[in-house]
Amino acid sequence: MAADLAPEAGEHVLGIHGKLLVPGLVDFHLHCFRQGQVLSIDAEELAPRAGTTTFVDGGSSGSMNFQAFREHVIEPAGVRILAFLNISAIGLASVGATGVAFAENDDDRLLDIASAIEVIEKNRDIIVGVKVRAYTGLCSLAALTRGREVADRTRSPMMVHIASGPPRFDEVLPHLRAGDIVTHIYHGGEDSLVDAQGHVRGVFRKPKRAA
Repeated sequence: MAADLAPEAGEHVLGIHGKLLVPGLVDFHLHCFRQGQVLSIDAEELAPRAGTTTFVDGGSSGSMNFQAFREHVIEPAGVRILAFLNISAIGLASVGATGVAFAENDDDRLLDIASAIEVIEKNRDIIVGVKVRAYTGLCSLAALTRGREVADRTRSPMMVHIASGPPRFDEVLPHLRAGDIVTHIYHGGEDSLVDAQGHVRGVFRKPKRAA
């Protein structure tokens, strides 16, 4: 590494002493479908302040509204946005909406495998996986079983949001495969990654092989 590099004629020099120079960062989980979900941010507005050039949306849209997300947010954006497709056809449209006590996986009729596969196959350039929210009080595990099927049939990873049970993480675990992602593992509830003593809970550890 050179101690000093002299600029050539016409080159512009920036003083960055005491700062870090890094490639554009990747935000692996945010929600930026701001026209279709209450709990969302403007990725393009955030980018210059965060040093982030690639954002990965964590399931804001499902098969019914992904095209709107693509046309009105992703394609016009001056930053790169990739997405996990929510297993629920409505995505997170109801989450955070005032007075709406209905979450996307409360009705199994919204967990349509065929439409999810169709949307993924038509948008391979943007969709990078399947999102399932195993939120507290989830009515059934249908979202996980159908999300698993979509992920397997499209050869995609599945991202699973966890929270305090039910369902417990040991109920979620059988639906996961190598390469899948568990998000919100530090949520602070009894089913988070670490216990009250700060130790990794046994259910998150890889089982030891028998000798």
